[in-house]
Amino acid sequence: MTPNSSRDQPYNSRAVVRETGIKPDTLRAWERRYGLPKPTRSAGGHRLYSQRDINTLKWLAARQEEGLSISRAVKLWHSFEAQKQDPLEEVPLPLSGANDNLILGGKNLQRLREQWIAALLDYEETLADRILSQAFAMFPVERVCFQIMQKGLSEIGELWHAGAISVQQEHFTTEHVTTRLSGLLLAAPLPTKSDRLLILCPPSEEHAFAPKLLTLLLKRSGFAVYYLGTNTPLEQLPATLKQIRPQMVIACAQQLDSASNLIDTGKLLDEHKIPFGFGGYIFNCLPELHKHIPGHFLGEHLEQAQSNIVTLIARGIQRNEGISITEQYTLALGHFQDAAHQIASGTEISLANSAIPPSLVWYTINHLNKSICAALKIGEIELLTHDLNWLYKLMINRGTSSSDAQNIFRAFSQSAQDHLSSNESFLLDWLSMTAQDIQKEPLK
Repeated sequence: MTPNSSRDQPYNSRAVVRETGIKPDTLRAWERRYGLPKPTRSAGGHRLYSQRDINTLKWLAARQEEGLSISRAVKLWHSFEAQKQDPLEEVPLPLSGANDNLILGGKNLQRLREQWIAALLDYEETLADRILSQAFAMFPVERVCFQIMQKGLSEIGELWHAGAISVQQEHFTTEHVTTRLSGLLLAAPLPTKSDRLLILCPPSEEHAFAPKLLTLLLKRSGFAVYYLGTNTPLEQLPATLKQIRPQMVIACAQQLDSASNLIDTGKLLDEHKIPFGFGGYIFNCLPELHKHIPGHFLGEHLEQAQSNIVTLIARGIQRNEGISITEQYTLALGHFQDAAHQIASGTEISLANSAIPPSLVWYTINHLNKSICAALKIGEIELLTHDLNWLYKLMINRGTSSSDAQNIFRAFSQSAQDHLSSNESFLLDWLSMTAQDIQKEPLK
């Protein structure tokens, strides 16, 4: 769906006033005198505005804030059209007051994102808010969310993983983005469709941005959407399903651990005969993973997810069971969970006389335990490679020496050999080979 051109989801005058802050009589005056915006009419003669009409109104309002009269703003709009340029894409917008060098424009979104990131890393929240506010006045909400907030948050995450910024800076950025998204959700239009969608994060999933943004996209498409937040337990979900009666449930997982919990989520929803869709960053990293989840993979990007959800609901959603795990994996999961505490203790004892900080040892053990349980629950041990790559690089980027990282992996593997039986030989062999590979050459 293209928000700038689609009239499939029209807004009434009340929704436009709520979205833009422009009074109804001003809307009618601008339409009568200047031909902007250009709403259509319903069968009953009521004005119906497209998303582009709303973006046009925001553009005109932004020009007024810069000091232009409405007539001059309209002339500027038409001058861009005369040059076969889209004003929403091309016009530069200097920010008033401090930081006058900041510029918004269709060709400057990358620069704008860079400046927004820089403001957040300097804890300049007022400036970061101002940049986003100007962007929302210029561009469609969806475009700002994708090109600035989503890409910016992804770049912040990469900087954190590389050790280039602190945990505090990453958390500050995440809270800033979450707060802005919450504000956008409060301003979302009322539903125009009868379909109800339920969005959640499975147990152990703490990342809120993707499901919140998907909630916003679907609300702006007219759906009634209920977002349950992060780390949603399954125990009382049936009562929630009975109360909301959704046409579809959607879940987002960013890590292997939380992705494995989608199996239980999918099975529960199948028992209640409710269609289930899922997606998230981990499925982009491990394309084969989605075949193991009993539900419908919604695509690598949120734009795809939104479109696929609409299509699935329109044509009727067929059951998708996912790949069943073998008895070998089921038994191995139970045995590993029973031995996890002993494996952890053995690893710690082995490294007690080393100079490796105990907190680092515990963090690594905890991560390995969760990742191994997830891979066994999914039924594919090779999925661990991605997680161990990520963990090893994080340790090195955070100042851990390669020898210390290798020693922790080797100690964990040896402790697993001591406390698991030969029935788990496929897991033990994999851990042993991985520990040897790390000693020879760091994981890639």
